[in-house]
Amino acid sequence: MKINFKQLSVELLVILIGVPIALAADNWREYVAERTLEEKYLFRFQADMSLDFLAFESNYRSLKTALSGTQIIISYLDGQNSGITNNLLVDEFTNAAMTGSTFSSYLSNKTTYNEMLSTGTLNLIENFELRSEINNYYAASDRIIERRSQLTNQVWIKYRQLTGVNSGVYVNRGERPNEEASNRLLLELKNNDFLIQDFRLLQANISNFMIMMPEFFALSESLQMKISEEISNT
Repeated sequence: MKINFKQLSVELLVILIGVPIALAADNWREYVAERTLEEKYLFRFQADMSLDFLAFESNYRSLKTALSGTQIIISYLDGQNSGITNNLLVDEFTNAAMTGSTFSSYLSNKTTYNEMLSTGTLNLIENFELRSEINNYYAASDRIIERRSQLTNQVWIKYRQLTGVNSGVYVNRGERPNEEASNRLLLELKNNDFLIQDFRLLQANISNFMIMMPEFFALSESLQMKISEEISNT
């Protein structure tokens, strides 16, 4: 049987050319799929971080209010009570006490980040610098949340005891306790000489806690901008 070398050569050439082309096409399709998935994850990161920013910003404003309130209470307990009304004392006692319970209820939105860690897809983000900054962002938010326990304080514990929160009499931030509970708060302020120490400790803890926040805000804004740029380049 005569071998058709010409035909074999053509078939071999087709294989030699076709296989790499097919592999390249498969690789290209996989690359495009990965970039599409990367873009979806980046959009999700943006959404998560936007929610985080709004929540942390709201808590930061509450901390500033509580910090001002602790100073008013401390001034009163120091005997500098000119112009400080009973209603103001009750309001600021309430704001200061609520600090720990309000912030401690929030956890950073890590849905996308945790999903990518568990599935090993974080490396889909090709930009190494951006990937590192995302890791740094969630490490920073974790540090803030871990230290929120500083805000659960003796002032809050005392407030719960005096307002009867455990027996169902509860007041939300911005609302004044009922008259009976308010009178108990005022009586405590006038008669408990050790209460000023609790407020001074709370004031120091709030101040130390707030120091971390501006750095986090700057990191969040910078990272969201870089994610937007990366999406535009994808």
